[in-house]
Amino acid sequence: LRNGVLEGMPEEYRPAMQLQMDSLIGAQRSRVLAAEKTRRLTEADEQLVLSSNDAVDNAITSLQNNDTLQAVQSIEQANQYVDDRVAAKAITPAAGEVLKRENTFKLRVGTARATLTNILDSGQPGAFTTGINYVGSLQTAPEFADLTQVERDALIKTVRSDLSSRLTLDNQEQARLDELRQQSQDQTYFATAAAIIDGTADASTVLQLAQNRSISESQFDKLNNQLSTTGTGFDNWDIVFNIQQLMATDPYKARQEVINNFGTNLTQRTASQLLKTIDGSGPLSTDRAKTYLKFLKANLGQVDAITGKFTGAGTKELASRAILQYELRVTAGEDPGIVAKSLFDISDIQGVGSVADADKQIATLKTQGQNKVQEIMNSQRISSQDAIQKYQASDDGQADLKRLQYLTQTRGRLEAFEQMTAYYESQLQTVRTEQEVIDNG
Repeated sequence: LRNGVLEGMPEEYRPAMQLQMDSLIGAQRSRVLAAEKTRRLTEADEQLVLSSNDAVDNAITSLQNNDTLQAVQSIEQANQYVDDRVAAKAITPAAGEVLKRENTFKLRVGTARATLTNILDSGQPGAFTTGINYVGSLQTAPEFADLTQVERDALIKTVRSDLSSRLTLDNQEQARLDELRQQSQDQTYFATAAAIIDGTADASTVLQLAQNRSISESQFDKLNNQLSTTGTGFDNWDIVFNIQQLMATDPYKARQEVINNFGTNLTQRTASQLLKTIDGSGPLSTDRAKTYLKFLKANLGQVDAITGKFTGAGTKELASRAILQYELRVTAGEDPGIVAKSLFDISDIQGVGSVADADKQIATLKTQGQNKVQEIMNSQRISSQDAIQKYQASDDGQADLKRLQYLTQTRGRLEAFEQMTAYYESQLQTVRTEQEVIDNG
């Protein structure tokens, strides 16, 4: 560059021009070197920040696994990374002390949370009471005496939130178990009542079911009363007619009516025949409903009787849920053809069975992407932003992005599908509940 500028210039001007150019080139070289130094220092600091964060995460994981020693060592490593940043003059000593204090505080919070979890998971009688007492003791606990009041309040708030969430989850789980038990008992009750009518169940059967808690006390009394009235009663033909009408619209309700009227308004012979007829009646028993059900199973997939393999492109779970919605909607009075065609739209979904499954796959895919970016940063010693760009431009990155887009779109379709299933389930239950309330006065 210097020679090109000086070429053709009068000799008397060359020394002055050369001095000026040397000054400019020297100044520019200094700026370039300074910028390069700043870039390298920034990248090195970013790596230290990532390493420190990873060490803190490892400490929390170790606490969850009841490995306190490893947790302490991880926090010490995180604080060492902070000291390295101070030594490199990336942050001030005061800022470093603040960061180390934060890391240590996270360890203390994690310790308290892990202790509460161990108490609640102990399975000991009164575990929740012990957990409540533990949270109440944190305000004056000597092991946290070095915390400031603000830190102590934040710790207590976090642990109290854990306790509240756990209590809510346990209550929900207990309610779910109670509901499932009630559903199971109801199914057992109606099946046993039908068996008594058919003559295949007796007093010993009912007693064993009660002892196993397969039926409730009130159901036990009803079944015993049914046994005592077997062989009695007369046929009320108005009730028989009403039951026959119900068979086409609500076989579930028709079965209930047979069992409720057995021994009083229905003789055993008539009740037994009505139950046999109900098993082959209802909207799902029509040829049209059966044809479209066969169409759905063929397209959504089913288990091959010979090979035992699932034949669908999607998952067995999704096929089962679609068949369930088909039965609910047809039972509710919708046209089998219209229902089948609407459900056929999800037959192209592959490898995903539910919203929860989609969420799990999306989370896994994102974690894998983060790990790949970290590998690029470590192997090529480049900044996180450059590593992300390289990953996104790679074949793996493009494939992962395409898969993520598919999973996101599929999740939306599955969410709409599951919401519709839940709606028809609630509608069917509401109709049955309202009718039972009316019938029971």
